[in-house]
Amino acid sequence: MYDGPTICGIPVEVSRGFLNGWYAENGVSLNNPRLGFVCVSEDMTGEFGLCGYFKEFDRDLLEGERLQFSDELPPVFSQEDQPQLPSDIWGEERLLKANRNYALEYIRNGLIELHGVIGAVPTKELGGRAARLIGLQYFAQTRELLGTEDGDLSSAGEYLSRMFAGLGDESIVERSGSTLRIIQSGLRITRGLEPEDRAIVLTIWKELWLGALASFQQMKRADVVINEDAIIWTIKDVA
Repeated sequence: MYDGPTICGIPVEVSRGFLNGWYAENGVSLNNPRLGFVCVSEDMTGEFGLCGYFKEFDRDLLEGERLQFSDELPPVFSQEDQPQLPSDIWGEERLLKANRNYALEYIRNGLIELHGVIGAVPTKELGGRAARLIGLQYFAQTRELLGTEDGDLSSAGEYLSRMFAGLGDESIVERSGSTLRIIQSGLRITRGLEPEDRAIVLTIWKELWLGALASFQQMKRADVVINEDAIIWTIKDVA
């Protein structure tokens, strides 16, 4: 669930919050007051990873009973018993898109809910800082996946346009002397959002790519204009 040593910095309260906020709420979402989640192992407590199962009890559960803990071992894993999607419907490309869309929904829903809890200004500050750090940290890895160069403005344009294409967005890249201009449209991450939520998400989302640009060996600086239907990036090398 957490990449590499990241898990060392996650307190157990975060894990419990995730369990309470999602796993324990499935019964509520499905209008089944008897459905709860039984956790048999947690990541943060040094057991064998996050593990548990959903259980329909014989009575309606109180709010504090929807998440329960039990000292159990799971059954031996069997690949043959795992559910399989029909390959004629779920090809590799569709699976990759579903994985991408799930990640985008996870991020934007989290930001919107955070906004509802702590307000716009703290959400932009915390979310924006986290997004920029992620962009800085994962630039090298994502660049290697794309096979792009860590170099001049043209390589920055290729990196961003290909990343945006992977998101399902469209890009127009224009180079004029020492300035690169990218018009990013489509903006899948904002589809269906209310104007206020859209503004929150995009304000934070742009920080991800500003972090990536700052991680180039020749650092880039970008002026970003967010329009109703597009983001306009004006990028220059940092002298």
